[in-house]
Amino acid sequence: MLDIDNFKRINDTYGHNEGDAILVNLATTLRAQLREDAVIGRWGGEEFVVICSAKNHNIATRIAERIRQSIAVSELSLYLRVTCSVGVTNIDRSATLQDNLERADKALYQSKQDGKNRVSTGFYLAAEPMPHGG
Repeated sequence: MLDIDNFKRINDTYGHNEGDAILVNLATTLRAQLREDAVIGRWGGEEFVVICSAKNHNIATRIAERIRQSIAVSELSLYLRVTCSVGVTNIDRSATLQDNLERADKALYQSKQDGKNRVSTGFYLAAEPMPHGG
């Protein structure tokens, strides 16, 4: 799960048209950083959910960090540098969708609390290995 840092301030300062352009550019940047089988969805306002396969927790975290870095250096806006905070977790197949999203959201919140423009993790210890991919 990722959230554009200070998005309300962007909309308030530069207008909703600029905010909308940033959202479109962010989606394009996400798509360029991920494999075709990844699922990207806008979760609300300035939040996005990304579902992709990774062989292990370290790879998942590296994917999230690559996304964060690519957004930080991309030209999402003509007026300012845009950053995002990311929360990454693995899917617990025995949990509900809501529980999995809440774990990702808690990790995202940790990134915001720790100063924004960073990746935090909220992995659980799985009884079965994560699906292979990468």
